[in-house]
Amino acid sequence: YNGSGRSSMVQVKFMHPDSKNLIRSVMQIRSPKMPKEKKTRKSTKKKTACFKTIKVTKWIFYLAWAAALGYTLFNISKSLDKFLSKPVSTKITVYHNEDGKMRFPTISLCNLNMVNESYLQEDELMNDIWHRVLNTQEIDWGAPGAAALGDTIYEDWFRNSPTWEDTMLFCAYAGVRRCQDLPIFHNVSNMIEEELSPTGRCYRFNPKGLLYSKAGDYGSVYLRLNINLREYVDKSSNGFIMAVHHHTQYSSTRNTGILMSPGFKYRVNIKPLERKELPVEEGGKCNSALQTNSYGSYDLESCHMECRDKELNKSCGCVPVLPPMNIHHYRACTIREMHECGKDAYRDFVLEESDTEQNHSCGCWVPCTHYSYELSTATTAISREYAESKSSGAEGERLNFTTDDVLNNNIILEAFFRDMYVQEISQIPEYSFWNLLADIGGMLGLFLGASVFTIIDFIRYTLNYTYKEFKSRYDTHRTSAEGRRSADITSLNNIENPPPPPPPSGEMNSRRESSSSEEDRRTSPEPSEDADQTYHNNVFKII
Repeated sequence: YNGSGRSSMVQVKFMHPDSKNLIRSVMQIRSPKMPKEKKTRKSTKKKTACFKTIKVTKWIFYLAWAAALGYTLFNISKSLDKFLSKPVSTKITVYHNEDGKMRFPTISLCNLNMVNESYLQEDELMNDIWHRVLNTQEIDWGAPGAAALGDTIYEDWFRNSPTWEDTMLFCAYAGVRRCQDLPIFHNVSNMIEEELSPTGRCYRFNPKGLLYSKAGDYGSVYLRLNINLREYVDKSSNGFIMAVHHHTQYSSTRNTGILMSPGFKYRVNIKPLERKELPVEEGGKCNSALQTNSYGSYDLESCHMECRDKELNKSCGCVPVLPPMNIHHYRACTIREMHECGKDAYRDFVLEESDTEQNHSCGCWVPCTHYSYELSTATTAISREYAESKSSGAEGERLNFTTDDVLNNNIILEAFFRDMYVQEISQIPEYSFWNLLADIGGMLGLFLGASVFTIIDFIRYTLNYTYKEFKSRYDTHRTSAEGRRSADITSLNNIENPPPPPPPSGEMNSRRESSSSEEDRRTSPEPSEDADQTYHNNVFKII
């Protein structure tokens, strides 16, 4: 009581000794001497209008918050859908080799003549069987000597074609040094390597990728080749198939080679390309587990060639030409197996693969990393004066070449890097996890005012509130359990020690009256002359 006659608040706290539960009791004590304040009609109207304004403002806030929440959730769902779809984009990077040199690619050369005519002319029966096998004509394997020729390995015929000494007449690096004089090419196997392919006998220059060169003429490779037209079985089509590829790839002339005809000089500038695909797990289309196969490093071409070998081996039990690695341990077909099965199986495979209306069984994946080279070719005819100079020299005497023979057999190839730049085409995730996190954080912050700290504070508040709620319920349950247990003990004590019989009613009433009068004397306030003191005594009595 503050002495002014206004209402005062008295807060009384009772603490249970066992459960520690806080019981709050608020008592409104009003002075009896002062009347209640009268509220004027004007103040009542003002408060009513204020309450209505506050209520409308709250509803507007709730509606705006609900709209912002719905729009935020809608955009978050769209962002999640985009992230789960794993979109990718392509990035093109062009970088310069600062050290001023690049690994020179491997050059594969395959002569269009698969077997020397002189070899076939040694045996008339062998010559007849060779042409019948190529043209898929009937062969009488019961004829004398036919069975023995039929058991000959088919790819061995390709070895009877021009050797690399007869094919590569001259090789120079940077126009001034012979290839054989380079330290890396002292071992001939580092400079040239033989490869048997379905197109015949091929040769790989720089097969291990040991040669490094610069751009332009300072790093050019000059090759003068001889097709040996005299040994051609079919002189209507002659020349070389040339392919430029990475040294880990084989049989590249099958799909990527270009045709070179005799009597011409080919000047080829090379631009390296490197392509990198994302694996399937990151939204790309490559399988990171596929790195190599029977034809060297994995790519689409080698996958199709391996698929071809698989189908032919399934149909005939052998393959026409063993792959370079032969990790599946295939067996090479004989001439008779190629005639009776291999040719038909190969034709069926080509027909099936070329059909665009049906799915194929190869199931080739895109390579994760693929090296290729973009070629720009300029061609000019070899001059007759140049041919005369070569035919009149020691080389012409060794090969017994005239001027026309040089023009009909020689091919000049000059290959070099255009510049020291490498173009890299790589796939990158278009919408990564960090993009998703940034979009979600931006929408939450812009429309709902949320941030990392508010979220952490909300989590802390939730955990704290949950802990207090569970603790309160646990304490209440424990208190009630203890109360029931004490009641059970009291009941058991009453059974074991029953209370004494109650006294007569008269004596009981007299005891009650005496105890109540004694209690009144203890609790009743002493008479006071001051009314305020009496009021405080009443408050203390209540407490």
